[in-house]
Amino acid sequence: SLHFLVRQHKRRRRSNRRNRLGDSMSRTPADVTIQKSALGSMRKLGRGGQATVFKLVSPPPIPGAEGQYVFKRYHKDILDESGYSLATTMPQLILHPDSMSAEDQRFVRRYTVWPQGLVVENGTAQGILMKLIPEPFFFDLKFGGVGPSERTLLEVQYLMTPESKKPERGIPAATPKDRLYLILDVLKIVDFLHRNGLVIGDFSPKNLVITNPAKGVASSGRKFTPKFLDVDAFRFAGGVPPIRQMHTPNWFPPEVRAAAILRDELIAKGASQNDVSRARAAANIQTTKSDIFKIGLLALRLLHTPRDPNEDDTQTVYVSATATSSIERLVNPRRASLLRSMLDADPDNRPSARDVLAAFSG
Repeated sequence: SLHFLVRQHKRRRRSNRRNRLGDSMSRTPADVTIQKSALGSMRKLGRGGQATVFKLVSPPPIPGAEGQYVFKRYHKDILDESGYSLATTMPQLILHPDSMSAEDQRFVRRYTVWPQGLVVENGTAQGILMKLIPEPFFFDLKFGGVGPSERTLLEVQYLMTPESKKPERGIPAATPKDRLYLILDVLKIVDFLHRNGLVIGDFSPKNLVITNPAKGVASSGRKFTPKFLDVDAFRFAGGVPPIRQMHTPNWFPPEVRAAAILRDELIAKGASQNDVSRARAAANIQTTKSDIFKIGLLALRLLHTPRDPNEDDTQTVYVSATATSSIERLVNPRRASLLRSMLDADPDNRPSARDVLAAFSG
């Protein structure tokens, strides 16, 4: 009918105006919620522990969408556990950068893979839309010179490979100074997120990627530019995360490890449900202080030099004499002390990301 066409025209004109003016401030949860059927054609990119990822052929029909997108469809067990919180809190997280300055929005785009849309089907949340991770964050992983190489995300975990083994695997070399600059850049992102009321939670060297220096994309004299993945598990301080925040094995802060031991002891001796519930909650807690511990652990592991050239996995390195000596060679005693204090067993004694950055800016 004519009435229907007029309504459609007005709706299209408002949408075009938003896209033309970049008026993201006017976006609502409805603008960033999209039916799965509206995504169009897609092809499977890969499957992980929490989700399967598909690449969309065309940009999704959400305001301002351009470029290449992926659909991260969560597995059934994740949706059974977190479907409600995903539906209620994800739009808030997606829209959070809209309230930021243009400069801060550029920062978000540069250093994170921020969720762009919530995908629903039959009234229930299914997953999220994200921009496709750009090509500079990939490298060709070799397998000891045997067989073809495999295009792989350059996760920061690969920097922990012994330098002597990197050439045969196609992994870029990194000097101690390169690693220190990377740590400071990661702290810059952490400070930004914390100042914006966000807790990272599950941090590991698999959910932080870096640019491949062979592709010549870093700036400001840096060899690597970092970017955070898995923003869908970030949460607002005091709020509920869209997807449950996990602790990656070997990245447990000491206060969480102690709470987990207490939880297991209470369960074993048949303690009351209230006591067990309190201990279980303490073992699951994630805060800005636990974020700082994990970034301190990243610094330790990045600056650790394996004694054994065949040591591939530095995940279990908590106390490393070579990391301590590397830090002391790189920085003055005050800065070295601050870096080490990020790993303090008492969360209240850990510095903020801003404290550490301030010490390095002087």
